[in-house]
Amino acid sequence: MRVPDSANYSAISANLASLTARHAKAAAEVSSGYRVTSPSTDPRAAAEIAKLRHAVSRAEGFRSNIGAARGDAELAEGVLSEASALFERAQELAVQGANGTLSASERASMAIEISGLRDQLVSMANTRGPNGFLFSGSATDTVPFANTGAFAGNSDPHNVELGTNHVVNVAIDGAKAFTAAGGVNPFDVLDALATALSTNDQAAVIATLDNIRNAHSQIVRSRADAGLLLDRLSISESALDQGDVALKTRKAVLGEADASEAMSELVSVQNAIEQSLAVAKRNLSLRRFEP
Repeated sequence: MRVPDSANYSAISANLASLTARHAKAAAEVSSGYRVTSPSTDPRAAAEIAKLRHAVSRAEGFRSNIGAARGDAELAEGVLSEASALFERAQELAVQGANGTLSASERASMAIEISGLRDQLVSMANTRGPNGFLFSGSATDTVPFANTGAFAGNSDPHNVELGTNHVVNVAIDGAKAFTAAGGVNPFDVLDALATALSTNDQAAVIATLDNIRNAHSQIVRSRADAGLLLDRLSISESALDQGDVALKTRKAVLGEADASEAMSELVSVQNAIEQSLAVAKRNLSLRRFEP
């Protein structure tokens, strides 16, 4: 019995529609590199990929926070290194000034240098980084030290999120480094030494030696704190890197297409469409001559 033309048309159309859909899917995979090109492709995989993308985006935010904190911490560590060297120089001058053979003019020259070192220390303590003043605590927009050495900042934590449920205080405590909160007031120590030298008071110069060493030690401790913070930032970044690899690997497993398989499928479907069209054309042409 002869199959009605409408049935043939329907079969041909259905076959071509199926092949066209396969062709569109394969073409999308080849062009995008992804197997899941829309939620309808694989709803469960698409939903998990969306979550993974959000997690990757959050990780990038954490990494940005780490970068900003590292920049400030590295700058603070460098400043504190310079401050440490400054007190080493102050100690050299104090030891020289304690020598009984020095003249008043020689001590006066040393006093001028010490006063210059004190001005440098104020400038160091007021160093500003990309995210604000380094030694102001949470008051990053406030100049921490007046020329007198008075502290206008605070010791409040400057908390930054470096990971999920991982908040770290990234502030380097300026009070501990540059005020009596750390043991001695370094500005007062330098003032005392400058005064002792300028007044040619050998005994007073000798009396400053212990405090100079103490001021140096507390700045070294603050520098060590900056180093520990840098270590914590590096550990946090390493954890993010490991998590990022896991997230991207899972995302690839779920969504990325196999390039060779996708191209093979595309070529195969293209050939099938061409063959289907040729067969349809031949069958329809033959049917025109059937009685």
